[in-house]
Amino acid sequence: MILFSRNSYFGSDGGGHPGRVAIGSTTYFYNTVGNLNGTYSLTTDTTGASGTNADYAVFSGQTGSSFTLNQNIQNNNFGNSGVFGLQIVNTSPAGAPEPSQLAGLAFTGFGAMGLVLKARKRKTAPLRS
Repeated sequence: MILFSRNSYFGSDGGGHPGRVAIGSTTYFYNTVGNLNGTYSLTTDTTGASGTNADYAVFSGQTGSSFTLNQNIQNNNFGNSGVFGLQIVNTSPAGAPEPSQLAGLAFTGFGAMGLVLKARKRKTAPLRS
C-alpha cells in the first residue's frame, strides 16, 4: 500500500475570509491570510472553533488512486476565495515496493535460480565422445 499526503492550498484576494476544505471524513477550517511574503501557515483546526489564519491543509495517510476535495467558503464571502493548488506527496517509507513490484521481483528471482541450476547440471554431466 502506498501512502500519500494530499496538500490543499487556498486563499483569497484579502485576509479573513472563513472557509473549510475536506477530503473524505477529514475537514479543516481556516480564515484566509493576506500577503504572506513567501511563508505559509498550516491549519490544524478540525472543529471550526479557533478561527485559524491559514493558507494550506495537509491530509496525511491517504491511499487510493482518486479522491474528492470539497471546499466551502463560509458566509457567502467569496472575495475570489478558493483552492489555489494541490500537492500529492508519496509518504511511504523509502524503497517500499508496491505489490506488483514484489511479484516482478519474485519472478526475476525464480528465473535467476533456474539459470543457476541449469548451469550446475551442465557442469556435472559426463562428457560423451
